[in-house]
Amino acid sequence: MQIISQSAREYFNLQYLLINRRLREDHGLPPAVAYLLLASVFIGFSVYLFQKTAFAAYIYVFIYLYFISNLSGKQRNDFLKICFGYKESKIIRILENLITALPFIAVLVCQLYFAAAAIVFAIGVISSSVRTPEKISIVIPTPFSKNPFEFIVGFRNTFYIIAFAYTLTIIAVSVDNFNLGAFSLLLVLLIAAVYHSKPENTFYVWQFALSPARFLIYKIKMSLWHSLLLCSPVILILCVFHFRRTGVLLVMFIYGFAFLSTVILAKYSTYPTEIGIETGVLLGFCLGAPILMAIAIPYFFRKSVNKLNVILK
Repeated sequence: MQIISQSAREYFNLQYLLINRRLREDHGLPPAVAYLLLASVFIGFSVYLFQKTAFAAYIYVFIYLYFISNLSGKQRNDFLKICFGYKESKIIRILENLITALPFIAVLVCQLYFAAAAIVFAIGVISSSVRTPEKISIVIPTPFSKNPFEFIVGFRNTFYIIAFAYTLTIIAVSVDNFNLGAFSLLLVLLIAAVYHSKPENTFYVWQFALSPARFLIYKIKMSLWHSLLLCSPVILILCVFHFRRTGVLLVMFIYGFAFLSTVILAKYSTYPTEIGIETGVLLGFCLGAPILMAIAIPYFFRKSVNKLNVILK
């Protein structure tokens, strides 16, 4: 008895071909090389995470939830239901979620977190029936001004992750685990970096009456201020309960902001197209080896100026 029909198999085959085509045409990488690079970054991040905190398994489950939320859009699921029917579209959704879960389950099993691996598997099956709305009518207030818009849009899309990071900070203080609190600070800064990963419409760049260099400096300065606002609850709580490690927090914030600046420059170095895999891998190396940012920042800055010269005169 076939679990999935021929048309559904063709659907997965088509998705595979589309991903490979995008890797070749948009990022200029052979699929095999791209998959190897992505696997290396994923494994490296996983090893780093499990070495740094005892709460890595819970964070891993939360990261998986974030990934599969992109597959649960109502419009997308309605389209699958029209094409394949209710029963078969549900099987497709379960398979999509479990395929996404495989790398997470593999790492959790290797780390001997069998319960967390079972939770990820269960979430993959159960969430196949979840439909997230494409639009949310509730307007979430933010502490940010209208410039830069990245923080307003990003905060409203990831407010639950920010709340999770703040909760981790409280847990870190309650169990006297400074490393967990430091991780929550880096998590917030990493989220702020993600806000700048997608290129905006050229109109939002063109409207600035600035030279390319001044525009980039303006973007970095505004991001510094808004990142500080976003991180201030974490920093204040940790400074109160771990005052002797204030210097460590300062170093970590500088490190996080340097990475944020690198991401901003990397985005405009390929503008108006999205950041390619090769640039993304370089950013991954910068995240793991901060010394590389001393080379990446001036490199991306020069490339960004050349790209923006066409738009900003």
